[in-house]
Amino acid sequence: TVMVSHVTLHARLRRSGPTQPSKAGLSAGVPGALLTVGIPLMLAGALNLCLGQLDIWIIGAFRPQRDVALYGATLRLVALVGAPLVIANSVVAPFAAELHSAHESKRLAQLLRGVALATSLPAIGLAVVLGTFAAPILGIAFGNYYRAGAPLLWVLAVGQIAFVVTGSAGTALMMTGRQA
Repeated sequence: TVMVSHVTLHARLRRSGPTQPSKAGLSAGVPGALLTVGIPLMLAGALNLCLGQLDIWIIGAFRPQRDVALYGATLRLVALVGAPLVIANSVVAPFAAELHSAHESKRLAQLLRGVALATSLPAIGLAVVLGTFAAPILGIAFGNYYRAGAPLLWVLAVGQIAFVVTGSAGTALMMTGRQA
């Protein structure tokens, strides 16, 4: 898909003629500049997909299936704790790019701190609820066998809270051209 897009964009840009350099310092008529920015983002996305599954692969390689099942079910449930930040990142991205291009660093920093706070509060609340009622929730969601994953849910919830409290750092880096 990336290569087809690259070829199509290159052909269209050649037909439109030379263009002026953009504010970011990249020539809008050079598809290579897009690849310079796009390839690190593509690799980061691919690595995120792999890292999102790596823990399951490792546990699956070294632990019995019942442990993998407990871990997988608990991980699915605790992913809800990180949902506020995931949602916020999709909203923050265009604002971060706009503020950066307008050289409004202070407003960008305020935005990012506000998002971290706004997403941390519901995440911490949800983590406390999930942790407090872990066994019944796991039992209802996945069946009584999965109640045994309650202690693991606490550990994973703390990790998700750490993820959320750090805020939209990755999104901010990508939207300000500092992804590489």
